[in-house]
Amino acid sequence: MGEGATNGSLPVPYRAIGLLIEQRALTLFLGAAASLVGAGQGALPSGSQLSAALANLASYPLSQAGDSLTKVAQYLVEYAGDRDLILSYIKAQFHDKVPQTYRCAITDFLGEVPAQYMPKLIVSTNYDTLVERLLESRSIPYVCISHVLGRSKYAGRLIVYEKLDGFSRKSILTRAEADELLLQRLEGSSPRVILYKMHGSAISYAPKDKRDEALAGGLNSIVITEQDYIDYLDKNTMQRLPIELQRMLHNSQFLFLGYSLSDWNFRLLLHRLRESQAGAETKHYACLLQNDPVESIFWQKRGVNIHYVSLDLFLSNLRQHLEFAP
Repeated sequence: MGEGATNGSLPVPYRAIGLLIEQRALTLFLGAAASLVGAGQGALPSGSQLSAALANLASYPLSQAGDSLTKVAQYLVEYAGDRDLILSYIKAQFHDKVPQTYRCAITDFLGEVPAQYMPKLIVSTNYDTLVERLLESRSIPYVCISHVLGRSKYAGRLIVYEKLDGFSRKSILTRAEADELLLQRLEGSSPRVILYKMHGSAISYAPKDKRDEALAGGLNSIVITEQDYIDYLDKNTMQRLPIELQRMLHNSQFLFLGYSLSDWNFRLLLHRLRESQAGAETKHYACLLQNDPVESIFWQKRGVNIHYVSLDLFLSNLRQHLEFAP
């Protein structure tokens, strides 16, 4: 496929998207495929692979094979184990066991973007820590934010860290504290990236034998079960974000990478984001592989221009249209 129309879609406006990147006016949204495409053998688990692994842990009924990850995870929590089992597995698979040399199309792309053009805000629904690793390897400062979920006494607060090895109970902040920290960090002249991990970070799990008194009840930022998604929607979690982060979401344009239109989580994500941009006529972009005419109408009516092209090809073409490209 070339860089123009694919699967019947209109040509991708690479130069316009590139200009938004150069102006730091584009927010990247990274879905599951963003961490997989281009990784080759040894890639992180896909959603279906994670579901199969959790089903195996839970001895999930074979007659129900193919059920969604959220349903399998809910079963594991309520019947076959407890939440610690899921959280420890996610921490191992999406952080502890991921080699430092892990590469994929999105890390290769971000690795070539000059620091002064790095997006101000990157939003991820992935549990992995690939973006943090990439930023740290390039000495680009960042602030990572996710939510404290579940029944912890800290539920409703925010998990905020600036280094992967700096995560501790001091990373648990109220919104006011997070607001103050963000304002301090964004006042500096050096570029800084805000990373919002909507569905949590793998490193936020502390094993039972390593919890101090402050974390005695555990700490969870992972959205994975059916109940997690219900709570996330019902409690309007995004309204608890720092004011500065909410402002950034309201004012920027979005580029969705690695999402599937058939994923209802994507529908929930866009619903919440459009609420945050109430009254705005902002247009957004999505790079998707599979064409679904019915779903396409739904997303286009919500301000998302969809382009059907593989993620690695999309990023390669986008790189060529950036002014700072060699």
